[in-house]
Amino acid sequence: MQFQQDGKTLFLRGVNLADAKFPPGRPTYLRKSLDDAESCTYIGAPLKLEDAPQHLERLRYLGFNVLRLPVPWEALEHAGPGKYDHEYIEYVRALVEICNEHGFKVIINPHQDLWSRHAGGSGAPLWTLHACGLNPDRFGETHAAIRYCEWPLDEPNPAKKDPKSIPPMMWTTNHNRLVSCTVFALFFGGRDFAPLCTIKDDDGVDVNIQDYLQRRYYAAYARLAERLGNLPFGYDGMNEPEPGYIGWQDLDVNEREHTAKIHSNPTPIQGMRLAMGKTQKEVHEFRLGQTGPHKTGTMAIQPEKGVGCWLKEEDPRWPFRRGESWPLGTCVWALHGIWDVETGELRRKDYFANLPHKSEAATKKENDAGSTAFTFVESYWREFHRQWTESVVRAHSSKTVSFMQPSVFSPLPTPSPPDSAGLNANPKSLDGQGEKLDKEQQMALLAYSPHFYDGLTVMRRHWHESWNADVVGLIRGHYKFKAFGLRVGKGKVRKVISDQIGRLALDSAENGVPTLIGETGIPFNLDNGKAYRLSRLKREERQRGRNNRRRKRKGGRIGKQRRRGGDYTAHVKAMDALVSACDDHLVNFTLWAYSTVNTHDLYCAETGSFPQHPYLAGARAPASWCRPFMQSLRPASSSTKLVRMAFDVKTSRFEVEVDIGPVGEKKDEEAVATIYVPWVHYRQSDEAEQLALQVQVADSDAWEVQGQVLTWRICGGGGDGQKKLEMERQGGVLSPRQLGTIIV
Repeated sequence: MQFQQDGKTLFLRGVNLADAKFPPGRPTYLRKSLDDAESCTYIGAPLKLEDAPQHLERLRYLGFNVLRLPVPWEALEHAGPGKYDHEYIEYVRALVEICNEHGFKVIINPHQDLWSRHAGGSGAPLWTLHACGLNPDRFGETHAAIRYCEWPLDEPNPAKKDPKSIPPMMWTTNHNRLVSCTVFALFFGGRDFAPLCTIKDDDGVDVNIQDYLQRRYYAAYARLAERLGNLPFGYDGMNEPEPGYIGWQDLDVNEREHTAKIHSNPTPIQGMRLAMGKTQKEVHEFRLGQTGPHKTGTMAIQPEKGVGCWLKEEDPRWPFRRGESWPLGTCVWALHGIWDVETGELRRKDYFANLPHKSEAATKKENDAGSTAFTFVESYWREFHRQWTESVVRAHSSKTVSFMQPSVFSPLPTPSPPDSAGLNANPKSLDGQGEKLDKEQQMALLAYSPHFYDGLTVMRRHWHESWNADVVGLIRGHYKFKAFGLRVGKGKVRKVISDQIGRLALDSAENGVPTLIGETGIPFNLDNGKAYRLSRLKREERQRGRNNRRRKRKGGRIGKQRRRGGDYTAHVKAMDALVSACDDHLVNFTLWAYSTVNTHDLYCAETGSFPQHPYLAGARAPASWCRPFMQSLRPASSSTKLVRMAFDVKTSRFEVEVDIGPVGEKKDEEAVATIYVPWVHYRQSDEAEQLALQVQVADSDAWEVQGQVLTWRICGGGGDGQKKLEMERQGGVLSPRQLGTIIV
């Protein structure tokens, strides 16, 4: 299943514009970056409007045709509930217009990681944490959330904080910590699990914290969607939504073993006690080893006695009026009888394992089955996405795709028919002529946007080409024992990555919707950033050259030259495994990430390859991701389809097969495919833009090249309808140095 538009089947390759996730000029390693949150601005993130054209021209040259634009909730509504940043909204509209003018489709991504930058991630504004009764200034001491700027946590002197010493990927441990688990549980399931937590709405009526937050969320993005209209290609509903505590079976056990465990690892009940200022002496401590997290012992955490991370009084910046049933200064879960604040006793360890009563959020099937059968995705995310699609996407656009993104690696639930109470069931949805969108039109505007990273490469910052694991299968419970999910051998490593992406693609195929993997990629600082040392290497080589000349004049020995950087071979292997897996299953994707400021992404002006090229300067390991692919195929029909696409990064050989079906029965009919052919792999010379191609197609077909686009005219003539194109570089494959894999 693929995207179709204007009579063509589209194949999308793109990048995430990562710099949009934080406000400019507020680096997360500085504590002051969190100050004056109500007045922060995201204008200029990810690109200044005047600089955007040069970056977009580069990205188009590199073959990308879709951009995923992060738009954090904080960017829209940082000044307080209902106070929108209209200047930022105008900035986003202007940026999307420029992107469209440069030939890009834009996906608006309501970006968040672990709720908010004020909780060690990104996304929601500060006032949402205060609305949940939490005090971010106490997160570090209580280990409720790890914030980069507060590391190490046990250092009381702010002047001696050392964010650079934080262990790699430490922020991911917030998945299991109190703040993330609490806020997501309140946002998605507050009505069921925290009925006492109410805030008065604008009319003075008590509403549950779930409704209060979700209504604000929908309203903020609806304000943006109203201004953007049909400009975006699509919207995600929320980036990587989390269940929080929902579904946790035993609050005295850290049962989510697939998530990161580094440093302190309090169980949920330990986290609740710490958040109330209670010392915990037996908290498990972990380090990240070669094969994953390993327990190293236990540690004691001693927050200031009686001083936790729950607000004692309201922040005067926000007009909150809580219901009488929600006193400040106490744990909301103690308030609901899960544990006793005085004794610390855990009373209801399975509180989040069952629906507490008949739930409006749960599906009819689950309610009929009783209170024990429910899942986060079916019971809570599904309803959230239905309301998102109706109130944000479909309310303001009849052409924009609504992307479904449940929790990472969770199976995609079956979309309900749009004429029922399911997804896209908005009777007010109109097309451009004022007619209601029918069921088929509504379903055609749904798509699936899972994320996929190779966890081992990301967590260890090293490419393991000899062993890996089926993480998707492990998380989905496909193995009785964990060891069964391991794969050993180079071929098996690439295959298990391909199989996992294939499983995600199968989720959407079974539901009749196309797939675009919203995020995939690698950390480019593999092996402690070894490849980045090129600039230092050049300085050292120049200095050694001067020293050697002096030694030679004095008759001394010349020092041995050693390579210490500039080798992106491992990066190419790791990224090629991911992109080839997407090719295997004909999956669209947007890479994480393109950044003009972060040195750990696929572009960096200081340490990339092709320094003299106007568009490739700064590209890292481009041989792996700047590669040929089919961009479009027409006519768009079920009988004209792409069957196979494969690229060998070692030989630069590209093969593509299509099935033109009935169109091949008549000689005067043809299908037309456009293929991106990158200069990186197929250039005639470094000095010229011309390509050196050796292309093989059927005698009845024809091809031509203009710039980096090859047009393949596939003529009919009977047969089985299968047609093939093979392409290589005339003169042979380029060397790793010529491809920018080795920089000298």
